[in-house]
Amino acid sequence: MRVSIAALALLTAACGGAPDVAETSRPNVSDADVRVEVSRSRQLAEAIAERLFAHAQAHGDSSANMLRELTQLAPGRSAGSAEAEEAASWAERKMHAIGLAGVRREPVVAPCWERGEPEIARLIIQGTERPLAALAMTGSVPTRPGGIRAPILHVTSLAELEQKAAVAKGRFVFLDVRLRRGVVDAQDAYAEIRDVLEGGADFAARVGARGVIVRSPSRIDDDHVRVVRVRYSGEVERIPAVTVSPTTADALGVACHVDPNCALFLELSCSAKPVLRLTDNVVGEIRGATLPEEIVVLAARLDACWLGQGAHGGGADVANCLEAARQLLASGTKLDRTLRVVLFTDGVETGRGLQVYAADHSDELDLHVVTIAAVAGGFRPSGFDASQPRAGSELHIGDVRSFVSVLEPFGISRVQLGEPVQRFRSMLEYGIPVLQMRSSSAEFYDVSNSYLDRYESVDPRALGLGSSVLAYVAAAFANPEIYK
Repeated sequence: MRVSIAALALLTAACGGAPDVAETSRPNVSDADVRVEVSRSRQLAEAIAERLFAHAQAHGDSSANMLRELTQLAPGRSAGSAEAEEAASWAERKMHAIGLAGVRREPVVAPCWERGEPEIARLIIQGTERPLAALAMTGSVPTRPGGIRAPILHVTSLAELEQKAAVAKGRFVFLDVRLRRGVVDAQDAYAEIRDVLEGGADFAARVGARGVIVRSPSRIDDDHVRVVRVRYSGEVERIPAVTVSPTTADALGVACHVDPNCALFLELSCSAKPVLRLTDNVVGEIRGATLPEEIVVLAARLDACWLGQGAHGGGADVANCLEAARQLLASGTKLDRTLRVVLFTDGVETGRGLQVYAADHSDELDLHVVTIAAVAGGFRPSGFDASQPRAGSELHIGDVRSFVSVLEPFGISRVQLGEPVQRFRSMLEYGIPVLQMRSSSAEFYDVSNSYLDRYESVDPRALGLGSSVLAYVAAAFANPEIYK
């Protein structure tokens, strides 16, 4: 007996819908032809969704097992590390076990940052020194040997830093900018302060600061540091950059108020320049039945922050992609176009893995239909952001909205135009549209890039739903009757 997608959705909690977006213009056809085409496309999309979700319910979901294996085998798998090599070998074995074709590792020479010895930080207040828990921001330059000591300037915005530019010279600038708690979507909340956090070192260097301190982006006031990536423009001197936990940031703010002359001693031994290391993308395919030369890419970063296990931060997305491919094969879902799973390296630091993938496959990029970006972590998916390249294949938003609407019973309906995360922008630059699966969870930055980002923090039900959603969306793109 055929089970409807709505009935299957009753097994999960539904959430709200999303606003409409403008559709890409389509060729002129009669209203009757459009109705027939839409009806046939809709029926096919619903049948595929029902097949995949019913299969997952009947035969189980292995994404949680995959995630547990990856996080236990290769925690802290930063690009170029021994753990990253373990992760690549594991992914290669998994692809073979799933039954993907053309499984291979594609080499990438990546510029890798090295943390070095643990950071030494001490707060000097009213003549007394006390340890300060601080971690180097990913990509930070080191201090000089023996460390540096300087007074601290506490500011809560870039505008305040500009006003106090004369005072900032020769000091550590403490950019105490908080993640806004009223924003439901953690990605949107982070986007509001991204430039301040990641570009804080540049802002501070422009006013003559010797280093920068930023508050961890989290809604929770705890003592866990969330590591942030620093991005130097190259236009000003690169200065050391560290992150502190929310509670440490609060204490530091009080210290600066109590003693305006309080100072910080900081010693970082991280690499001054990136170290070139050989690492690998891992690629496997389900060959298309009738249009094998046309390619739908399903991609996630294989590397992770060195802190924690990288469960939400990369691991869940990898498990989602592999489980999506497994479900498609195990359920016997027909794909006309080729589905290519790309687990790429160096997504945390520079995005070099996807850049190399695009360059190495330049002769077939015009046959790439879309890149489906898995970036939701292990949280419940809520919809998609569609990104159009300036030149190249245009994403037909109308088709995407149509087949994504089949998932409305699961509370997944949002399709809106937006920018992809940094590591997927190279695909846009090569003319390939990106559809990025998003989560509306406000919790992402509470755990991501911290010690808390562990297997135990992932909800298996939410993770499993993400796998089935990706499988369905990949199948829709791979079927020309659903997506032209």
